[in-house]
Amino acid sequence: MKTKLLPAFLPLALLAAACAKDYVPDYPQEPAPQPRPGEQLSRPSGPRRTDLSAGGTANCYIVSAPGDYSFNARVRGNGNTSVGDLSGATVRELWCTLNTDKAPRSGDLINNLALDGGVISFSVPDPMTDGNVVVAVCGSGGEILWSWHVWLLGGFSPDDSAQQYNNGAGIMMDRNLGALSAAAGDARSAGLLYQWGRKDPFPSSSTFTERKPMPYACSVAWPERIGAGSIETSVRNPMNFMGADYPHQDWYVFDSFDDPLAENRWSRDKTEFDPCPPGWRVPDGGASGVWAAAFGRGHSFSAESYWQSGKNGYDFGGMLAGAGEAVWYPTTAYLTAGFGSLAGHGQYAMYWSCTTFGWNKDYGRMDERAYQFYFYTNASIQPSCSYVRAQACAVRCLKEGSYYGVPLTSLSIGSEGCTEMDFAIEEGEMKRLPFVFRPDNASNRTLVAISEDPSFVQAGPDGCVTGVRSTYGPVLVRFISVDGDREVWCHVSVTKNS
Repeated sequence: MKTKLLPAFLPLALLAAACAKDYVPDYPQEPAPQPRPGEQLSRPSGPRRTDLSAGGTANCYIVSAPGDYSFNARVRGNGNTSVGDLSGATVRELWCTLNTDKAPRSGDLINNLALDGGVISFSVPDPMTDGNVVVAVCGSGGEILWSWHVWLLGGFSPDDSAQQYNNGAGIMMDRNLGALSAAAGDARSAGLLYQWGRKDPFPSSSTFTERKPMPYACSVAWPERIGAGSIETSVRNPMNFMGADYPHQDWYVFDSFDDPLAENRWSRDKTEFDPCPPGWRVPDGGASGVWAAAFGRGHSFSAESYWQSGKNGYDFGGMLAGAGEAVWYPTTAYLTAGFGSLAGHGQYAMYWSCTTFGWNKDYGRMDERAYQFYFYTNASIQPSCSYVRAQACAVRCLKEGSYYGVPLTSLSIGSEGCTEMDFAIEEGEMKRLPFVFRPDNASNRTLVAISEDPSFVQAGPDGCVTGVRSTYGPVLVRFISVDGDREVWCHVSVTKNS
């Protein structure tokens, strides 16, 4: 295995022949702990191994201590679909990183990598080194059948450090997927990057201050990007960045939005392409999503006091979760949709959701974007932003079953279907308006209240309207739902106290 540093401007990709039998690297190979392609393997003997897939299969497994481990390699992700024929199959490590500006050495993270009976096994040395590893099972012809991310972080328990977000928005991890820290200002907290709907990660930046991709150790040279293609192309080439081909915005080429994988590669019901570990999934987004619900708003806003100057991120403690609890969100960088170039280091943060944009009324068609949580330095925070799916962004996982968001389909005032109300109140009087939300179990009922003249009439997001002083005519007050931008309004006249 050879250590190699990604050039700052090199697009990320991988040759499809990463596991081919006849592949001969163009640089000398150091002795590597994993077997060479084509070898017939057996599982090493030794102490009982911890089965990482005992609680369910996934595309990512967390290892928090030295020891011997294994997981089921017969099925795709958390599904029941077979990875393919494992007769004569082999396993190998594709790449690994320490998430720092230093490259790992062969065997630093895992060793004794083997495949036997559809089970991948490996060992983590003691002392343990934190990092990220991607391993793949290759068929008898050398083709990659499936690949997995092993997230090594000593002492880390996602359940113990999980954070309950405000307004019942869900239970989230305290760090990004692949992050080796949750500390403010630590560049290792940025984690890894994912194209929307793909299970396999890409390295991010190793620093907040420079465009400097994480150094990695790789079993093959990391070649150029490829264009958009099929699901199977992404499976066979887990390290290839698949760029969007203009005018499309997705890495996946599909003929119709009736194709179930056009919109559901990631979903509220965890899919076989979800990159999160067992028990976790990519969170919901958009106006009914986790961040909009927790913030109590879906529109752009500013929160400069929460920006951690010099640390390149926000501590949203008190805004996303309970007061006094640190909720660190770093800037993450991203890989551009066309060529997979690293950009946005120390400035941009983009966190994928599983929610697609859906119907675009401006274009009169379905849209090839998906929702994100986005912010730019200490300027704009957007809980419900959308961007092209071919871009590679960060992921922060949601605990499965902790969020059952139901979209708001209609908003009325006074009675079903009514969107306007006129009434009068006295100075100092407060009136709570009777809103009708449909469906009854809509998750996000947060409203934005806008009074045309607050010096006469004040309004709050709880639906309360207060007369401040008498008016010469009615004052327009608007209420807009965070979920779906649905609007009702009332004309309020204020009279003097009787």
